[in-house]
Amino acid sequence: HPVTGEKLSARDKGAQRRVCFFGQLSAPKDVSLAYLVAGDQRIAGWWEEAVQAALKEIKAVTATRVRRRGACEDRTTGNMVAAVVTHDASRALDPQLHTHVCVMNLTFDGTEQRWKGVQPAGYYRHQAFFREVCFQQLAARLVAAGYELTDIRASGFNL
Repeated sequence: HPVTGEKLSARDKGAQRRVCFFGQLSAPKDVSLAYLVAGDQRIAGWWEEAVQAALKEIKAVTATRVRRRGACEDRTTGNMVAAVVTHDASRALDPQLHTHVCVMNLTFDGTEQRWKGVQPAGYYRHQAFFREVCFQQLAARLVAAGYELTDIRASGFNL
């Protein structure tokens, strides 16, 4: 624990321990261009709101394993420890608004009153849903501001 120094995990697996789960949310290319090239500064706030909406859904499916007393199930904890970093360029330095999400392999199990590792099955199962939540939130803000969306598809949309 960063404040108390208390050990948060039950055992130390050393190099074998999975430290975190990593994901990324990327705005459609046209949105990146409207923000980073055309200069519509409102998009930064809309993107942040869209990412927060997706994070809320990610948090809602965060779970841990239950393996005590013969149990073999997962329990939703609904909490996570995550670092979120937003960038404005790709590795090639092209305009690309995107946010990295690093969810630590740590969640508090309120039933057992202890910190435990994350069961990530919900993260993998609902990836497309998280992206869609982000895109829908962003699209709603863009349309309300007068942008017209075209070529709407699972991987995004054009302005």
